[in-house]
This record gives sequence, C-alpha cells and structure tokens, in this order.
Amino acid sequence: MKTNIEKALQETFFLNREKNFSHTTYDVEMLQYETLKRGEDEAIPLGKQAFESAEPHLLSKDKLRGWKYMFVASTTIICRYAMDGGMDSEMSYNLSDLFIQRADLCNSVQEIFDLHDEMVRTYTAKMKDICRNDRFSVNVLHVMDYVTNHLHDRITLEELAEYTAVTPSYLSAVFKKETGMTISDYIRRTKIEAAMKLLQYYDDLSATEIGEYLAFSSASHFTKVFREETGMTPKEYRKKHYRKWKEDGAK
Repeated sequence: MKTNIEKALQETFFLNREKNFSHTTYDVEMLQYETLKRGEDEAIPLGKQAFESAEPHLLSKDKLRGWKYMFVASTTIICRYAMDGGMDSEMSYNLSDLFIQRADLCNSVQEIFDLHDEMVRTYTAKMKDICRNDRFSVNVLHVMDYVTNHLHDRITLEELAEYTAVTPSYLSAVFKKETGMTISDYIRRTKIEAAMKLLQYYDDLSATEIGEYLAFSSASHFTKVFREETGMTPKEYRKKHYRKWKEDGAK
C-alpha cells in the first residue's frame, strides 16, 4: 500500500510540474482565514481569489464534482477558523452543514462560485459582529450602526444621544474611551471609507455627487476632508484605484 501511495504521489508531482501548476501559497491561505476570523471585509475578495484560482480537476475528472469537493474543503476550514475566533461551535457547524448541503444541489460551476462568495460573506459578517460585541459596549455599537445606516445624512451628537437614550456628554466620553476617537472623527472616517469604495467601483458617480450623497456641506469641503484622510484628492484616488480594479478584473 505504501509503495502505491508513493508512486501516485510522485506521479502527481510530475504532472503538476508539467502543467506548471502550484497550489495557493500557505501565506495567502492563512491571510484569508485570519482576516475572516477577525471579521475583516478583506476576507471576501481574498476568499474569492483563492477559491476561484484553484485547480479542482486534480480532485475529480468531473469538473463540477471537483468544484464541489473544493467547496467542502474551503467551508470546513473556515468553519474551524470561525470557532477559533469565538463563534459558537453549533452555529459554525450548522452554517457549514447548510452551505455544504446547498452546494450539493448546485448544477453549475458559477453556482458554486456564487455560493462560496455568499458563504465567506456570511461567516465574515458574523465574525465581525462577534469581534465588535467583544470590544464595545451596547451604546457604542448603537452609534456605529446608526452611522452606517445614515451615511447620507448629517449626523449630530444630539440625535445620537437621543437614539441611544443617554446624555451627549456621557456618549462622547464612553465612545472616546472605547474607540480612541471622537464621534465626529468616527463619522468622518466612516463616510470617507464609503466614498473610497464609491470612487473605486462606480465611475458613473462624480466626486461632487458622492460628496452630496454623503452629506458633505460642499464639494470643496468633501475634497478637503478626503485629502486629509487619504493624502489624495477624490480625483487622484479614483485615477489610481479604479483603473487598477478594472485591470485586475480583466486578468
């Protein structure tokens, strides 16, 4: 038996070299899993890149079945990393079972890709909630959620205090203590992060329109704040990052 396994292993090495194939590097895989465990959004594109660049034909002569095998392997590892990051084991196992059952019903490779993306997004979102809940109090979490859901509005400390049912002074103090930044700085940073994504992915929206959508007082104010946060004007940021995204997508 040992001889047969060694022979098959050497044949696999030979075929992979002939086809110039190598597996995803360990560092790339670990970066994907570690960012997901911390609930970081970067896990989503990393997971997509790592999964869709795989070579499932090595697992099965049937292309679709090979991708299903890859899906099971990916989901199983992510399930374990999520638990290591603090997710309840029953929740993690149940999510894993649910997605693997759905993968079994897929009829195309594209369906597998879409489901894998959904799986990574689901685990990442839940890990983000777990990490946030471990770090911040309820009032601070309420502020963060409110800001995220009202990026198109001008948000004041008074309305946040009313929303969280505490005094403005108390809310300001506890937010600064837990996050290390003022509420106004947090609102500003969150809006600029949203602007960065809009500039990167939506070229049909002008910088002026984005600034208006995010409730900046004027185009010049938006440009000033954006430059202070990123070191670039909105136009410069789009030129650098939108083109790169388009080029990467064409590869």
